[in-house]
Amino acid sequence: PYYPGTQDRYRRFAEAYPHAEYFSAGPGVRPPASGVWTAAPNNREIGAPTKYMLLSIDGASAEPDEYCLRNEAFANVLTLVTLPDASPKAFLDAAADFCNTKVWGTLKATVIMHPSLTSAQPELEDRVCANLKYGMVGINCTGYISYAGFTTVWGGYPGEALDTLQSGQGFIKNTLMVDNIQKAVVKAPFRCTMHTLREKEFLFSPELSAALAPVMAKPTSITRVGKLLFTLFTTGVGLSSKAEG
Repeated sequence: PYYPGTQDRYRRFAEAYPHAEYFSAGPGVRPPASGVWTAAPNNREIGAPTKYMLLSIDGASAEPDEYCLRNEAFANVLTLVTLPDASPKAFLDAAADFCNTKVWGTLKATVIMHPSLTSAQPELEDRVCANLKYGMVGINCTGYISYAGFTTVWGGYPGEALDTLQSGQGFIKNTLMVDNIQKAVVKAPFRCTMHTLREKEFLFSPELSAALAPVMAKPTSITRVGKLLFTLFTTGVGLSSKAEG
């Protein structure tokens, strides 16, 4: 639990969902020799890793104040929401409406779409991107890619009132200085270069991670550029921003 307060948030989720499922971390997670788990900066004590928590709720009967939909865990908690069976178009419309109306926050959303669906109904990709009221929408990629791409933007969906702020007002990044931006859209292949690289275990070995740690802790201008190029290469993303009006 890296973030301060993570263990307390994790405990609150566990109390709210006594029937949650738990999965242990992989065998690669080993306690330090001292028995004390720490993290930067200043080697602060953070406690032992928590198990993965899986929550399952019925989207059709979810209450507006459902705890897992209104609170961010900042921990290894995953909520699985089921919606009624429907055609791809109806399902994506229902999923977008559910996220817009019942899930707290408007920062980013990720949609996983199989190539067979995008080939058969290519219009659905743009339709779901347009329907989701988020500052960043990613197709087959994490929202961090938008943060890493300097020409895209990072911020909550426009229109949040000051007395009901969720993800905030305004955007950062936007180096092209586009006016009246509504959201950033990032698209990546269903299977990208990173998936192939993950099959090469040496690329994700503890030894390599330890060697890269000093570079990440004290980045230089060169390493920042290299990190961006590596991110774009391994995800094969296409970056764009959408303006209102």
